[in-house]
Amino acid sequence: MEVCREKQGKIIDKELQGTIKKMLARGETSQKDIAVQIGYSTSSVNLYLNKDTFVGDIDKIENELKKFIKVHNDSKKYERVELQFIKTRVTERIYSVANMCRANGEICMCYGQAGVGKTISIRKYAQENSGVIIISPSDFSNARSVLMQIVEKLKIVTATSHISDITAEIQKKLKGSNYLVIIDEAENLNSEIMRRLRNIHDYCEFTFGLLLVGTDRLYKNLKSLRGDFSYLFTRIAYKESLCTIDEKDIAELTRQIYPDANLEVIKAFERHSGKNTRVLFNLLKRTHDLLYTSKKEISPRVVEAAKELIF
Repeated sequence: MEVCREKQGKIIDKELQGTIKKMLARGETSQKDIAVQIGYSTSSVNLYLNKDTFVGDIDKIENELKKFIKVHNDSKKYERVELQFIKTRVTERIYSVANMCRANGEICMCYGQAGVGKTISIRKYAQENSGVIIISPSDFSNARSVLMQIVEKLKIVTATSHISDITAEIQKKLKGSNYLVIIDEAENLNSEIMRRLRNIHDYCEFTFGLLLVGTDRLYKNLKSLRGDFSYLFTRIAYKESLCTIDEKDIAELTRQIYPDANLEVIKAFERHSGKNTRVLFNLLKRTHDLLYTSKKEISPRVVEAAKELIF
């Protein structure tokens, strides 16, 4: 091993230094990423890599660099689970309602349990269709913050801070536009926000669609709090209750990762995922982890063991 000695007797591992430089040259990492992961400043990493001497605890920094290389090489060997988008039963229903909502310029609603694939479906729909914007209010959203999300998505340039003026500008942009505005996680909307959205839709005279997408809580809120939401509940032209994914969906998703999965394995994923897309994806990842570490073959027993890592 070639080394370079400092006057103080400290040494630099030139082989280690060279390994890091090659990783940088190949674009596999950056000095900034290395610094963050080993707990040093970027300037310290730069000095180590570009000088023949190093002022400091060389043993410590080189030990951290060796650990960084090990983690980096291990991660290169590990193949992450990546699922390609497929149009599940849930996706097909959302697409159908979205098309109908837009064509008629109506207010519609899709709701179902968390994790069935609502968000990924509407994002894919927006990618495939022009004139579609998606708003995602949080638990703490108020009318102004939601309207400003719409302003940003519609690329409206405004200097006003008055909510009535913001509303007027949105109405001007949407009237006659044939847009589809999708509100994801719409269960987070309060009565004030709902009222503003209804007013915008009324003003535009059915010339854009408004699709509310959320969990079962969205429907319960609108139904049980009719005193607050009756003005909107009666305006919703279509309400779609989204079911879980089916056996065909599960088989197609599973075989993306395990092309040779037999019926017993697919049934195991169906049983332990509860036909929930999010749970299925996590289960596929945890199964992959177990197979990677144990070097076993895919089987219902491994899927069951992976399920224990989730719940």
